[in-house]
Amino acid sequence: MIGIDVIDWDQARKSRWDEQRFREKFCTGRELIHLANAENVFFETWKIWAAKEAAFKAWSMLSHETTFRPRDWEFDGHAHIHKVNDNACTMHIEWIHLENGLVSWVQAGAPFGKCEGGALRINDSGRKEPQVYVFGECLNTVTMESKKLPRYGKITDLQNTNHWISRSHHGRYDVWMIAREA
Repeated sequence: MIGIDVIDWDQARKSRWDEQRFREKFCTGRELIHLANAENVFFETWKIWAAKEAAFKAWSMLSHETTFRPRDWEFDGHAHIHKVNDNACTMHIEWIHLENGLVSWVQAGAPFGKCEGGALRINDSGRKEPQVYVFGECLNTVTMESKKLPRYGKITDLQNTNHWISRSHHGRYDVWMIAREA
């Protein structure tokens, strides 16, 4: 299972991220302590938010849960996030910060549905025919029109290979994370 979330840094800076009340709406007590001791509170705030969204997207593929409650998820400050009061649900988190400073994304992978590898595609929303690449190979066998692409779930290409997919859209950017089943 995979989940992805994207943060547009320019838009994030315009938000009220630096207000304590803003963070209290989605952070647990431990996360607030972590933020109080963080060197870069801006980055840590959005890292926690992105981790929670990505983990929820991965979890919702299994559980079909549709309501995202950010305080139901807790980030350990390192590489894992878990659903509060549910020991069976712990996600491994990978962070990528793109060099251009515009977008950051997070992948969450559940240990009971590990995916091998993964790929990222960022495109300007105005583009008519985006392509998605997996492990350096173009997925020509999947229709990648954004209106037809699922937000998350499993897609099968013409070779009957299953791929998990997670999509996130923020501002000008559409981002897809695709991985083969291990």
